[in-house]
Amino acid sequence: MFQRSILHRNFFFSARDTPERQVKTRVDLGKQDLVNIVSQNCQLTKQESKVAVDCLFDSIMAAVSNGDKVSVPGFGSFERSIRSARQGRNPSTGESLWIKESASVSFKAGSTFKSTVKERYNEQQN
Repeated sequence: MFQRSILHRNFFFSARDTPERQVKTRVDLGKQDLVNIVSQNCQLTKQESKVAVDCLFDSIMAAVSNGDKVSVPGFGSFERSIRSARQGRNPSTGESLWIKESASVSFKAGSTFKSTVKERYNEQQN
C-alpha cells in the first residue's frame, strides 16, 4: 500500500522509492496500485478511481482493436500492428510450417516519458 505519493512532472513516485529499493529491487505496480495512486492524487474515492482507470483502459483497448492509433502526447502511442503470414519451422523437428497472419499491439513511448525514465536512471546511478 502506498504511504504517500506526489505528482512530479506528470508522473507518480511513491514513498516506496527509497534509494535502497531503487537500486536493489524493482516494485511492480498492478491495476489496484494505479487505482490507489489516482485516488490519492486526484481526491477521488477508490470506487471513482477504479471506474476512471477501467474506463481509460477499456477505451484504449476498444480504439486499438478497431485499428485506430491512440496517441497521448508526452506519454506515448498505442497502435495495432499486423504480422503477415509467413513460413516457419518447428524448432524440435525442423519441419516447415505455415504461420498465419496475426494482430498484436505496439506501444511507442513519447519523448517526455523517455527523457523522464532516462533522467531517473541517471539519478540512481549517481
